[in-house]
Formats: sequence, C-alpha cells, structure tokens
Amino acid sequence: INAEYMGDKNYNQGILLCFMANTIKSTRLVSTTITTANAKDLQSFQGQLIASMGDRVILYEMRGSYHLTPISEICGSNLITNVVAMDIAQDRIYLADHVNSVSVIQYSRVDNGLRIMSSSTNPRASYCIRCVDYWTACLGDIHGNISIIRMNATIKNNEEIYQLEEIVMFHIGCLVTSIQKVCLSPNTSDVLLYSTLLGSIGILCPIAEEDHLTILRNLEKVMRVEYSPLSGRWDTDCFRSLYSPTHGVVDGDLCVRFMSLSPEDQCRVAQKILVDNNSSLSPHEISVLLDDFSSNFL
Repeated sequence: INAEYMGDKNYNQGILLCFMANTIKSTRLVSTTITTANAKDLQSFQGQLIASMGDRVILYEMRGSYHLTPISEICGSNLITNVVAMDIAQDRIYLADHVNSVSVIQYSRVDNGLRIMSSSTNPRASYCIRCVDYWTACLGDIHGNISIIRMNATIKNNEEIYQLEEIVMFHIGCLVTSIQKVCLSPNTSDVLLYSTLLGSIGILCPIAEEDHLTILRNLEKVMRVEYSPLSGRWDTDCFRSLYSPTHGVVDGDLCVRFMSLSPEDQCRVAQKILVDNNSSLSPHEISVLLDDFSSNFL
C-alpha cells in the first residue's frame, strides 16, 4: 500500500490517498479515505496499513475497490499520547512517542486486535525509531540523544509481564532525524546508521569480542583524562551525559583521536592501557585494533 497524508493542523481531519503503480513512471490514484486526524506516520504491516494519528494507532485493511477500512484501533490510553514514528518487528509495532518515549503494541491475527504490551516510564520527546531485532529498538529524540531499548519478559503471579529497559544511552549533540539498520559492505555485520539535523552521519557498531571491549574502554578513559575534550571547555563524559548518564557504549570519536597523537603521546597513552595479564599494549597494537575494527564494518 502506497499512501500519503494531507490536511491542515487547524482542522481535525486528514486524507489518506492510495496510489497504484501502473508502470515505472506512472501511478494512479485508486482511493481516498477521510480520517478524523492527520496521520503522522504510515507503515505497511502484513499486507495492511497501520497509521499513527496522535494518541491513536489504527490498522486499515484494503478491501474491494481498493477502499481502506479500519479493522482495529488503540486510543484513549495514557501510555500513548503523540506517536510521531513507528517501526515493525514481525507482529510487534514499536512506537516513538513525543511525550512518553516508546511503547510496544502487538497484533493478534485471531481477532484482528491490537494490544499494548509495554511502555516506557521515562518521559522523552522521541523523534525517530528503528527496530534492531524482535526485542530491541533504537530511539532518537529531539534533545540529541540516541538510545537502545530492550523489552524483557518476566513471570509474576503466573502472568507474563513485559518491561522496557534502556541498555544504551549516548548524547550526540544534535537532533537525530533518522536511524537505519544497514550493512555497509559485503561480508560485514549490520550497523545502525543515523543522521542528524545538521547533516552529520554516524554509526553504532556492535563489539563482539570481550577483549576488544576492555581495550577500547580503557583507551576511552585515558583519552578522556589526558587530552582536551571534544566539546571544548566541557568534560567529554559530562557532554555525553548531558540528558542522562551515558552507558552501554564506547565513544568512538574519542578513541580515534589516538591515531592523530604524536609518537611520544601514543607511547604514553599505550603504557596506561593494561590487558588481563597487567601488561601494556604497544601503540602499533592499538592502531591495528582501531583499523581492524573499522574495516569490519566499512
């Protein structure tokens, strides 16, 4: 389903327009559906259309004559106030809420129903969202933060309860406008590619090796103390924790500054980075690790 939304914010009415592609360069309008609010995001969902309209999430089905018919709806919940973006993970819909951070709803094909599974308790003005897997989503907000949320299931009183946990928090410094899960080159792992309002592009990469994580964390700590912060007079850790304490992530911008240091400074930094057997690494070993880590994704 290809759809667009139209409408004036001064009126409680919107229009969903559905188009069909006749050829590569030709499309035609097949149906027009009047809605009671403007749609802020539209997603194709299991052959149907799901639309967010403020505090409402509506599932549409295309029936005869390409007419959109609402078959399920969630509205009037205190957990969903102003949905601005959505992403799909199988039968789950992750919602980025402009007030209540993120919520997760699930679709049941048995009764064509939508139900709220879990919602974040931390208020945040979310702007974009991207599913990492069935249980995890990456979130960007208007304050320049990027975070990763994971949904955990627990059993309480013989009932399965879902809770959202923030496992990564990092302050970018500019509004994150888009997040995509992509593979940047053949035979490499997927990364989270994000863009900002000022045109910056960055990636979040997984660190699979525990030894590599230890070395990078130690390098980050030494670079934070020994050299001037990236943000000017602000301490780097304070800047990255401007909205909420940073955790679950290594500051790559800080680590790669090691490559631009003089040989003497590189030796001094390398001597302070200890591995498991309390022996230090050479500057060459650290440089090779940083180069190999970049080549694994780029």
